Amino acid sequence: MAIGTWAKWRIAVWNETSRFCPANLLNYLIADVAFTTLMLGFCFLLCQMDPVVFQIKVAFHAYGILDAAMGIAMTMAIASTPASTCATNTPILYYGCLILAILHISALAIVVFLTPFWIANSVWALSVLNPRQRRGVCYEPVKCCTCLWHV
Repeated sequence: MAIGTWAKWRIAVWNETSRFCPANLLNYLIADVAFTTLMLGFCFLLCQMDPVVFQIKVAFHAYGILDAAMGIAMTMAIASTPASTCATNTPILYYGCLILAILHISALAIVVFLTPFWIANSVWALSVLNPRQRRGVCYEPVKCCTCLWHV
């Protein structure tokens, strides 16, 4: 994660990045660096706290919603017509933001895929994953990755 943050800062301060780009991709890149820094803080907190406090859960979910909105906005900015001129003016910035947009959309797809399981587990407790009785719809896929259910 630190390498990714360093690479984002390197793109942001690159000499070519200061050229004109009508899609304001530099603003999205700087916002993504800020969200990455917040994510590192949440990773630390969620790893250190065994019973996660309700306020941390609410803040984490609000962060997730804002990050998803920023990822969608970045993807829309990359897909727009002015962004295609950024590919010639500032190729490093354009392709860096393109990679970040692809990562944002793929992370959003994973969350959309897992959401029905989280909702089903909230409505019918332990129906999706019951580690004590070793049963449930998702017991086999997540028995080695219980961190999906921590938050």
